[in-house]
Amino acid sequence: MDAAVAREGDAIDEESLKQTTTPAAEEAQEAVGVGVLGWLGFIIVNLAAWGFITFASFVSWTFGLGVCVLYTVLLVGLAVWLERRGPVYKQFVNLLWVLAGWFLFISGGYIAINALGDDSWSGTRNVNYPLNPVDFDQDLPSLVPAASSPGLQQWASQLYRSSDGPSFISFGGVVFFNGRSPGNSERLHYTDGTTIAQVEPEISFATNFRVVGTTLYFMASNRLYRMPAGDLTGAVGISLEGKGGGFFQDLYVENSTSLLYFKARLDCTATCAGSQAAHTSVLSIFTLDETAGNPTITDLRGDTCVLWAAQVTCPLGGGSNVIPGMYFNHMKAEDLLKYYQKDCKLEADVAGMLSRETLQMTGRDNRPTWGELLKRFFKKVSDEDLPIETGPPPTCMDMRRVARVTSSSCKGYSTLPAASPGIDEVEVKLPHARKPAYRRVSRSIFKQAEWVLCEPPQAAAGLGEALGRVARVAAARADHANLTSYGSDTEDFLRVMLAEGPFHPQDRFASLCVLTKDFGCEVPEDYPLPPCSDAMHLTAVAAVAWKGLTRTVLWGIIFLAAVPMLILSVYALLWKQMPGLVFNIFGGIQAIAIMVYFLINYDSTPEGGTSGPAAVYGDRFMDFMKWFTLIYTSVLWKALVSWSLITPTAAPWLEEVKTWWAAVVGTAFFVNIHVVLQVPFTTEIWPWVVYALLALLQMLMSAVVQRTVPMVMGALGAFVVAWKIGFEVSEALQFGSREVQYLTTFAIIGLEGVGIILAAIAFARNRDKVQDWVRGLLCCGPCQKKTQPED
Repeated sequence: MDAAVAREGDAIDEESLKQTTTPAAEEAQEAVGVGVLGWLGFIIVNLAAWGFITFASFVSWTFGLGVCVLYTVLLVGLAVWLERRGPVYKQFVNLLWVLAGWFLFISGGYIAINALGDDSWSGTRNVNYPLNPVDFDQDLPSLVPAASSPGLQQWASQLYRSSDGPSFISFGGVVFFNGRSPGNSERLHYTDGTTIAQVEPEISFATNFRVVGTTLYFMASNRLYRMPAGDLTGAVGISLEGKGGGFFQDLYVENSTSLLYFKARLDCTATCAGSQAAHTSVLSIFTLDETAGNPTITDLRGDTCVLWAAQVTCPLGGGSNVIPGMYFNHMKAEDLLKYYQKDCKLEADVAGMLSRETLQMTGRDNRPTWGELLKRFFKKVSDEDLPIETGPPPTCMDMRRVARVTSSSCKGYSTLPAASPGIDEVEVKLPHARKPAYRRVSRSIFKQAEWVLCEPPQAAAGLGEALGRVARVAAARADHANLTSYGSDTEDFLRVMLAEGPFHPQDRFASLCVLTKDFGCEVPEDYPLPPCSDAMHLTAVAAVAWKGLTRTVLWGIIFLAAVPMLILSVYALLWKQMPGLVFNIFGGIQAIAIMVYFLINYDSTPEGGTSGPAAVYGDRFMDFMKWFTLIYTSVLWKALVSWSLITPTAAPWLEEVKTWWAAVVGTAFFVNIHVVLQVPFTTEIWPWVVYALLALLQMLMSAVVQRTVPMVMGALGAFVVAWKIGFEVSEALQFGSREVQYLTTFAIIGLEGVGIILAAIAFARNRDKVQDWVRGLLCCGPCQKKTQPED
């Protein structure tokens, strides 16, 4: 009896102790969690899973789908198992549900794209040429004889140079080696043990020495040379003239046949109607045979350039094109034509400059000169100040004269070279331009007269405003030797440069043809398209198109990917009380909006009983994304602020929902306002004023919702504004020394930083007062009653 009473008393005491210590104990327990090592393992496992699923997809989409589904099930199972073990793993379980939702979305996307899509769907590949040369080069192993040695077959399968080989060789009683000449440059020399002499003509960085019979072969500067035994007076270069031109890449000697094999990249051109041309560089294997006395070069394909050109369809010639640029795929020529007819219209004054005579190779005498272009479109230079009035179209040598005329209105080009500069000097000048060279011009290029006139590389390339963007990029990479190699026609040089690249997509995006919405040009439906190759205008307008992205695929992504993820996310948020699923819901709704946009703008062109491509035009899509995201995040911000004002304190899991909500929406809103306002690249004043007000607004919203992320976003915005103010003030002071200007800029930014620190200290001291003031400013009616303290 006494024992029973004692046990009962101990149980009561234990329960009392438990009741008094449970909150603190639980808080401490939740604080411990899985520890740093647990989170590290979590990150590593998920990175490995992403990589495994990605490369499994390259093997087979069904294999990738299976791995993705299996991993999704494992995530859900692990989340349920850890949830039953107590609240200590709550944050861990929350992220497991978030990942499970996104992997469910990916699994649904796999099915929608691959199972419901067109058979021609080939995914998104990096295609930088009218016909991807990487695909064209895949048949190299089949070019060598089937009975050839394993070494030759392995060499043929490598698309890049396998090895430079030794930099010296003993041949014909002498030793050839690379050594530094008095000018401190690597040159090919030879020695017989007593004297050292330099091989003539001068040859730099000789590699890949190979001996075939009594002849020495080697490569230098992507060229092939031969030197017969006993004739050390000079090396003879071997040309690919008549084969398409190009450069040598690698050598191999088949000992059984004493035959020299080499790889070379040929400069191939497919001529199109209207003086258009498609260019690329294609790899092939050749043999060099001297049994007949003279070197005989044989292309093992027969004629690589002819075969390549036969597979290329001109941009407007009908049939199917391969669109260049990143993530572009097949698109029919008539769809391209329809895009231009629908979206591009040209004003009468622009039509003259962008006529075929202006841009085409033919009719050069009818092209306007630089002086005529400046007078016609900008009217900023008087007739007597124009250095170029008549004569042939300008070349790069006219750059200095044009720049001198325009320098009075171009801040940042106050110091111009006295002599005609080389292209490298232009490159040096670019960083000193007041306006960033790479900024996106979303307004009409013809209305931005100062911006156009302040770009000397346009004059250096001599193409006028229509070719200004690509001219700047190409000219910065070129030198006078390159220009000379293409003759006096700089247009020809630029076309080849653009086709051969590689250019960064941002350079291509707004480069050559300005008949796009991005530059504000318009052209009537009956106006002929500019004679740019598809490598030029298609990348300029960023016309993204997928042949396999049919309506069925779009609906499949909605109902097989986005909707299932939303259902799982809502379930985990409301029933499991996992706040992180706010991120999934945010992304799922945006994914559905994008698919609906694609469906609304779907352009159906039936072909052979199947749906045509769904074309996604770059400018429209970017406009939709930035404005939809702005409206979407603004509405969510307003909803979060209203919720926080009406319900200042809620259940703990709802408070965590607020935290995730503020983090996701606040970050998305902050990033998007940079896209909408073009900060920090814009030079106009009003976007910066709006940006500063929005930064302040985010700080105030942080006081309302009592969350950190909006404050961080606002602080980052304040830093950007501080940098802009410091830069503009130092620019306005017009210091003669660039170093003094930089010092002044950083000094002003430092002072602004001190002011921000003082403001932060004042805010920290009066945090409650500020928050109450903001809430009182925004609250009214029932909201104010809820925020008032109870008696």
